[in-house]
Amino acid sequence: MHVAAVLLVALAGSAMAQGQGAQPGADTQELSKWSAAKVARYHLDGKGPQAADSVVLDFDWDLKEHRIVGAPKIRNGAKSSLQVATLGSGPGARIRLEGNQSMELPMPSPMLLALPPGPSMNIAITPDRKSFVVKAAGWSWTFTPALP
Repeated sequence: MHVAAVLLVALAGSAMAQGQGAQPGADTQELSKWSAAKVARYHLDGKGPQAADSVVLDFDWDLKEHRIVGAPKIRNGAKSSLQVATLGSGPGARIRLEGNQSMELPMPSPMLLALPPGPSMNIAITPDRKSFVVKAAGWSWTFTPALP
């Protein structure tokens, strides 16, 4: 049912894009790839408000159950104000960073990369349509999903 709803949105977006000519249509090959996937491997690159603020996270995300699979890799910048000790699945499609501070981030579905761009207050898609940029608590997080 969820995949059908996403495909319906994609087809509607594609039809709108063809009518307006301003937005690209849905990428049906990418939609098919991500709808068949069970797990996505995410690389997150976090940059904070200070030049030294840097955190890099790599983990596998179960796309159906909305949870982290396996052990994530965490690399904190030596002088970063955010020092992440653990990464866990949050409520819903979110991750929770725990350390010297706590932070929750939404987990955007990679299916969104295949759809025409839409308005969002805190999630943007990069021009190459390979990554998301999420703004949270003064930080900018670049999410890049791939198939494992």
